[in-house]
Formats: sequence, C-alpha cells, structure tokens
Amino acid sequence: GTEYGTIYALDHEGKEIWRNTINASIRGGINTFNVVGDTKTGIIFGSNNKNIYLLSAQGKTLRKIQNNAEIESTPIVHQNNIIFGDNNGTIKS
Repeated sequence: GTEYGTIYALDHEGKEIWRNTINASIRGGINTFNVVGDTKTGIIFGSNNKNIYLLSAQGKTLRKIQNNAEIESTPIVHQNNIIFGDNNGTIKS
C-alpha cells in the first residue's frame, strides 16, 4: 500500500501483477484472510478514508466497510471476525 492510496501485488521478481487504487492513504499493514468454511481468500487493509477494504487475491474489491475514524492499524480476520484499531483509540470487532 502507499500514501497515495494504491495497493500493488508483485510477483517474486518484483513485477506488478495487479494494482487497486482507493484514493486514500494506506498507512497500516496489509494482511491476508481466509473465510472459514469457504474457499474465499484475499487481503484486508484499512485506510485514512475511514474504510476497511477486503480485496480478492486477484485485486478486485470484495467489500468496503465504513468506520467513524481513520484506520492506520493492520486489521486481521479471526474466525470470520474483523479486528482492527482506529485513530480514535478504539479496538473494534
């Protein structure tokens, strides 16, 4: 992810596989997720536009979840629950 709001997937040689632009800073880490009981996998991250994004492994936006504060933490998915902290100092699930 970048300060300019673009997330990139690179191959083992550093060549771009895909990119997705959300037009907001991505300051936290990017994590992977697996949906329990499903074959769905992808990546999850927060942004300064107060959203959590879930992308497919191919870089397509699966879901965008609105929050009431910016997110600079690294969200995780645990047993199909999203856990993250926001810039108001709140941990949410």
